[in-house]
Amino acid sequence: MPDIQESLSREGLKDALHALENDSAVVVCLRKLDPTMAALLVAAMNRSTLVRSLDLREHALGPDGVATLAPALVGKPALLALDLAGGNAGPAGAEAVGAVLSQTALSTLDLSGNAIGDRGMAALAAALEGSGVRTLKVAGNGIGNDGMSKVAEALARNPGLRTLDLARNRVGSKGIEAVSAVLSQNDALHTLDLSGNRLDAACVATLARSLAENTALHTLRLGSNAVGDAGATVLAASFGHLDTLVLASNAIGDAGATALAIELERNVTLRTLDLANNAIGDDGLSAFAAVLVRNATLTVLDLSSNRAGDVGAATIAAALERNSSMQTLRLSASDTGNTGPTSTAAAVSRVGTLHTISLSGSLVGEPGMTGLLRNRNPLATAPPVKLSAVDPQVGGADSTPDADQPPDQDSAAREKKAGKIKLDPSSVLGQPPPTVIIPAEFRGTFSRFGDGRKQLPLVPPLNFSLVATGVYRSGYPNEKNFPFLEKLKIKTIVYLCAEPYLKENRQQLEALGVEIVQFKTEGNLEPFVEISDAVLIDALRCVLDPAKHPVLVHCEKGNHRTGCLIGCLRKLMNWSLTSIFAEYRRHTGGNVRVLDLQAIELFSCAEITLPHSPGWVS
Repeated sequence: MPDIQESLSREGLKDALHALENDSAVVVCLRKLDPTMAALLVAAMNRSTLVRSLDLREHALGPDGVATLAPALVGKPALLALDLAGGNAGPAGAEAVGAVLSQTALSTLDLSGNAIGDRGMAALAAALEGSGVRTLKVAGNGIGNDGMSKVAEALARNPGLRTLDLARNRVGSKGIEAVSAVLSQNDALHTLDLSGNRLDAACVATLARSLAENTALHTLRLGSNAVGDAGATVLAASFGHLDTLVLASNAIGDAGATALAIELERNVTLRTLDLANNAIGDDGLSAFAAVLVRNATLTVLDLSSNRAGDVGAATIAAALERNSSMQTLRLSASDTGNTGPTSTAAAVSRVGTLHTISLSGSLVGEPGMTGLLRNRNPLATAPPVKLSAVDPQVGGADSTPDADQPPDQDSAAREKKAGKIKLDPSSVLGQPPPTVIIPAEFRGTFSRFGDGRKQLPLVPPLNFSLVATGVYRSGYPNEKNFPFLEKLKIKTIVYLCAEPYLKENRQQLEALGVEIVQFKTEGNLEPFVEISDAVLIDALRCVLDPAKHPVLVHCEKGNHRTGCLIGCLRKLMNWSLTSIFAEYRRHTGGNVRVLDLQAIELFSCAEITLPHSPGWVS
């Protein structure tokens, strides 16, 4: 029975309907249904019994469309998954789904990004009792403490719920108190996502008390809150049974990191610990190093975008040589220089389990890169190392201007014969061969002239990527990046920072004929700092002006402000929110700012009017 993966057109819908009416479809994935198309889909579903999964993510049904669809979900024993994420269902839509939920066979329900609020959450929570739902996703819905209290009641009444995603909502202390009281007695829930809410150290302390009595939960995501050192210290004593703990973007420093590290010494369950984008320095890394010598369970440790330097990296490297479990270590965008990566590479050559190291965005110079390359043991039993310029969590497109073109095999052969070394931009996920993810400074092609004179590499800026024809993105370029920008014939820089452009850089860029257009803005930082729609609109108008192409968009690191603007640009290009958010996460290394995602999701393309625009804009 073939799966149906049709989208966008009425012709596609007709094919899906024909398959449904003949009971030959098991998966239906449609986009942008208008009310007429939705009515046709419902009519076809009423005549079909084999639909297994219905994916209507980011459709345009609204509350009325969802109310029309809901009765068609009843009496479908094969229909186990319904995805209505990003559909503007509102509270009324959630109530319509809740009214029929107990009469369906659904085990997975995704209503993320539908603005259902506390009222809609209350309706869903009441409906969970007696339903077969095992996975409920309600991220980004404006759910507050009242809605969370209803969630707690649902957890008490529905012992079957396994996964609950409440990320990017407005849950605070009262909501956490309600759910913690239930968690201490719940033995079914195994995954809880509370990222991007309003949780401080006191909230975490309340949650920690319930975790001490709960042995079923194995994945807890608390990224982008306000946990701090105090919260991390309290939590350290209570995560003994967890498999995955995410504490990224929580202002955790050395004290909190040390508390977590001490707990790891006696922990035998935690396999993944994410502490990216905090304030952990060399002391915090040294604390982890002391524990890694004895810990034989942890396989993934993410310390990206912290404040550790060579000392911390060197202590981690020494510990890795005696560690038997670590597989992935991320130190991207740290303050490591040359010594840390060299020590780490030396350790990697003697560690059989470690197959991914990320140093993207770190301050590694040529000596450090030489150390990385030299210390790879060619006689090791592991497969050969693949050098990667793109972090699986951070990267973007290939750093060359023609990244969307397939490689020219003849050209590659000629370069190899000429003695050029091109760093492989591919990344390795999951299994060896090992991956050494190198800093942006070494993305490019190295070569030598026939007479022995060394040609310096063309060095793209940090986090550089092609966005579309004539549009690029990156972090703040410096002097060594200017030849690369000159090669691209960059005409305009769209600068997204409040601070003035560095005088020396401005002078050199203007000498190359580059116009710098600044849009003064801070990044989206909760609770009071947001990028205004006016800035986004004005910046997009500049980016979309063909007369200013080629254009480079950058902020400080090319992560959040740039990611927010490019996300809005992707909406103009008719990308789905799923794809937009995936690209955003790749460039931020998973250090997601909730306000960025909200700004992208709520941005109105109707505000952009242009007399002329590139052909790739829909």
